[in-house]
Amino acid sequence: MLIFNKFKKSRLIHKLFWISISLGLLLSIIWAIERFANINRVAKCEPKLITDLSSNETRTLQGEIKSQQVVCYEVFIKEKQKLMIDSDVELTLRLPDGNVSDVQGVKDLPQPGEYLLTVENIKNYQIKLDIEKENKTSTQNSDRNPTAKTQVKRRSVNNQDKKEAQKLTYNSTKPPVYKQNKELQKIVDNILSAAQQKGLNIDKLSISLIDLNSTDLDGYAYASFQGDRPRYPASIVKLFWLVVLFGQYERGILPSGKISEQTLSDLIVDSDNEAGSFVLDTITKSESGSSLSSETIKAWKAKRDTANSFFENAGYTKINISQKTYPIPYLKMNLPVGRDKQIRDKNLKLRSQESNPIRNYLTTESVARLLLEIYTDQSISDSYSNEIKKLLKRDLNPAAWKHKPYNAIAGFLGEGLPSDTNFYSKMGWTFGNRNDAAIIISPDRKTSYVLVIFGDDKSFYQDKSFLPQVSKEVYQKMSDM
Repeated sequence: MLIFNKFKKSRLIHKLFWISISLGLLLSIIWAIERFANINRVAKCEPKLITDLSSNETRTLQGEIKSQQVVCYEVFIKEKQKLMIDSDVELTLRLPDGNVSDVQGVKDLPQPGEYLLTVENIKNYQIKLDIEKENKTSTQNSDRNPTAKTQVKRRSVNNQDKKEAQKLTYNSTKPPVYKQNKELQKIVDNILSAAQQKGLNIDKLSISLIDLNSTDLDGYAYASFQGDRPRYPASIVKLFWLVVLFGQYERGILPSGKISEQTLSDLIVDSDNEAGSFVLDTITKSESGSSLSSETIKAWKAKRDTANSFFENAGYTKINISQKTYPIPYLKMNLPVGRDKQIRDKNLKLRSQESNPIRNYLTTESVARLLLEIYTDQSISDSYSNEIKKLLKRDLNPAAWKHKPYNAIAGFLGEGLPSDTNFYSKMGWTFGNRNDAAIIISPDRKTSYVLVIFGDDKSFYQDKSFLPQVSKEVYQKMSDM
């Protein structure tokens, strides 16, 4: 009898054990099904990319959802940023680590990466998004951004200015007067000879040189080689976007500080493509996205082209700065897709093929002109010219750049100069070209000039000694004049 009772007890324990195991498996399956359902729930609509978030204003998303409709928003948060969500309705949120949860009210999300917000089954909704930096030190104290903010008087935004945004033109409408100079031409010819000796493709080489100390009634001394030939500028285009932005600030079309100083530092100091994408979207009101209909793409492209007309109406020629530089991680774009690809399609016939190019292009002459106008405080205004110069200023002390990857000195014009030279530059490169554009001033200021060199061929990318070598020689020749 005792043995029988023990046997019954043992069977009971055995049954309880397997019941608990089965219950655990069932709960796991239910959790997995719910998680899978949640993932599917946030994946059943085409997300709208939110690209105009900044640390100095709140972005409000609101609207009305029809029956069976789902609305999704995709937001990318960088390192050292956190996302603040304030929602008056329950929304589904997919975090960068893949977890999915329901959120309502205020939520602080410090994890960098991609967030997907999904709203459904709600007639009206309102969601407020804020970006907050972990390090709120001022620009003056930031190691990454060496600029000190210049106080600029800016007009407030008004409706008339908004209407005139499409007609906005660069302020310096009269191109500078140049006089051809034999001594400068010898220097340019020496650069050409150096390229030939190295076996570089001189058909793809352009050079512009301006002596900034030479101005008189006849203009500035100037020399060039294929200076009016359009070339792919790579990231030098970002300098032109910055000038358009400051032009809109000056006219009150955009409010002062619309784009943070840190983003502008990313744009010019670090040549960041994400910052470039954000700035171009902001100044042209033409965000990247999916393909558009034949009629809609024309209107969208017209907005992008306002970046070109800003300079064209002031006498700049052979210029296209309407296309982004790639890759752009937050948009997951290694190459143009959607509407950014459409404007490169020659078969779309948006306009003539010459106005619908495969890539951006600039001439060294146009870049040299812009640097001259920045140097003489004529670009937008004296205050904004100074802000631009602060962003372009480079420290040539090897300790400041030698151990920094993808810096603006190694392999470019600054590497060939004395470390105490006053050097302002914007370089650009891809695996198929190497370009640099600089204002170069000796410590005693007796020598000052603009030098722009575009090598639009992979041979220039591969030869990292060419630009430093010719920069050293030009500096010596200019100092001896």
